[in-house]
Amino acid sequence: MNLFDWFLIAILAYSTIVAFLRGIILELFSLGGLIAGILIASWNYNRLTVYLERLIVTPSTAEIVSFLLLVIGVMVLSALLGKSLNRTAHAIGLGFFDRMLGAVFGFVRGCLLGVAILTAIAAFLPHPSWIKNSQLSSYFLAGAHAVSFVVPYDLQQRILDGAAQLKHNAPYWIKPLR
Repeated sequence: MNLFDWFLIAILAYSTIVAFLRGIILELFSLGGLIAGILIASWNYNRLTVYLERLIVTPSTAEIVSFLLLVIGVMVLSALLGKSLNRTAHAIGLGFFDRMLGAVFGFVRGCLLGVAILTAIAAFLPHPSWIKNSQLSSYFLAGAHAVSFVVPYDLQQRILDGAAQLKHNAPYWIKPLR
């Protein structure tokens, strides 16, 4: 496992723990915000890139920044709405059940965040070796492959080409039985 694998594990662990502490209400809005953010960013990143290219010299960096800014912006708006509903829900005492279900949603959110990161890397970066040598990246690249079917054709091709070049074999302990 390389440093990028540990980064992905940290994202999953942090997301799960925070979600346990926050509960399912906030996590539902966080997950919905992330999904909506990825979709909105996939369809609109190029519009924001036009403005960012004035500030950021490298086109691929401007694309990554615009993609991630849109994802984060939608997530923030969704979180604000969820916070107001969470206060109402705690008045009826959801308690520990709320937290346990929140942890499940936190894990899913961490997985989707990993997919968003790998999608951006596969589409916009020149295929770094630290991703190809990662033990966990292939699972997130599979998610990026799935995301590619709901994005515009030009971005889909960039994701699929990048994922194919970054793809490697899964660890022996996860390979399916034949």
